[in-house]
Amino acid sequence: MAVIQHDREAALEKDIITPLKQDRLSHGVFAQLCDLIRNGHFQSGDRLPSEKELCEMFQVSRTTVRSGLQSLGALGLVDSRDGSGTFVTKRSPESVGKTLGVVLFHGVEDIEEIYEGRRVIESWTAYLAANRRTEDELQSLEKFVNQQSEEVQRGESGVDTDFQFHLQIGKSARNEVVLRILYSMITLIFKVLDPSKRPARDLTQAVEQHRGILESLREKDAFSAMSRMYEHVSSGIQRGSATGFPIEIKHS
Repeated sequence: MAVIQHDREAALEKDIITPLKQDRLSHGVFAQLCDLIRNGHFQSGDRLPSEKELCEMFQVSRTTVRSGLQSLGALGLVDSRDGSGTFVTKRSPESVGKTLGVVLFHGVEDIEEIYEGRRVIESWTAYLAANRRTEDELQSLEKFVNQQSEEVQRGESGVDTDFQFHLQIGKSARNEVVLRILYSMITLIFKVLDPSKRPARDLTQAVEQHRGILESLREKDAFSAMSRMYEHVSSGIQRGSATGFPIEIKHS
């Protein structure tokens, strides 16, 4: 078994591992391991090479390898077990959604491009949700808006509640394909953007925009919901450029 493992790692190192750019080392480790998992070189339940072995394979430091592995773990692709190593996770519905995010956004270096894609997807999602939402879902959305408002007033970011608001609209659209794409997209955005860098006025503006979207959904005004969501996501792009949001995606 050890011989087989050694042969496979040797083959990977010789034929598949490519030199990494010095300014993107941890991202390079992350991206290449993603490819190896996606292509089946490492399958569900497989143990990845040790940190030491990965350091030798990629010719990078242990800190860089750990950063790449942490990014994989954040996406639910691997599970680190103390004393046992790092293993490729078994595919759950949630991990499938996260893996879809890796496929969709692998190699995309500009967060603004993802925001533009989000603007298209979420605007149409809001249109569908306005026509298909239930009263119970409307109550859930109202609860999220009120909760986020209270969190912002307390000086908190409200980022988790913000995420749940957008995800609930995706569920209300009643389209599984749209929901999976939306989930992958907003999961990545909410992970790479540091909410602590958002000024209080921007958080307050986001809450008010959510209230406007909620009102359009309540009235079942699909075009208004679409327009307000478009404006909401567009303002996110503008805030990112103006207030120092990281426009370059950080995968580690």
